[in-house]
Amino acid sequence: MQEHYIVSPPGHPNWLELKPSNLNLTGLDGNSNGPGGITFISRRQVDTLFTYDLTFNYDPTAYNEEAGISLFLSQNHHARLGITMLPASNTSNATLIPHFHFHAISYIPVPADVIAPVPSAWTNKLLTLSLRTVNQTHYEFGAGPADGSDRPRQVAMVSGEIISWGFTGALVGAYATSNGGQGRTSAYVSDWRYEGWGQVREVWNGTLRA
Repeated sequence: MQEHYIVSPPGHPNWLELKPSNLNLTGLDGNSNGPGGITFISRRQVDTLFTYDLTFNYDPTAYNEEAGISLFLSQNHHARLGITMLPASNTSNATLIPHFHFHAISYIPVPADVIAPVPSAWTNKLLTLSLRTVNQTHYEFGAGPADGSDRPRQVAMVSGEIISWGFTGALVGAYATSNGGQGRTSAYVSDWRYEGWGQVREVWNGTLRA
């Protein structure tokens, strides 16, 4: 929905505000198919090898609300890395703290979810979420503080097989969702960077040629 995307909202000049949709990238509200749009803005992957990253100003407060980046083909074939609020432990009364959450979905086997607390030194800071091609067949999701105060860390790796068919080609972009919950916190994104590094065109005698 158009009203979920606001350029340079009050107090955030030169940022794009993403208001969360109830639906997540699977088109689900947490339990079942639901109405409404998905808050997701993207561009096409046009290079075999590339790097892509975004700066996030996002302070979720409600359980399971989430914003992040995605490698996307369709609702049934994508991977995503988000910042989300989850309990600090498995107890029912645990305090909610921000976590990184990697999730992939496809008809073929995918990596297990990765859920890890955001390092305490990174909290209350702008964060950079990144996606890059490790080689012709695999993608890496990473995260780090936008101010460069700490080295970015790899969070997960996924095979490109999950987005290797279909008519649209792969998309990379940013999303925000309440995952069907009560969260209404907007995510603010800036410093959108996509840089192509090479196009693989053929394999000749075992050697890749761009």
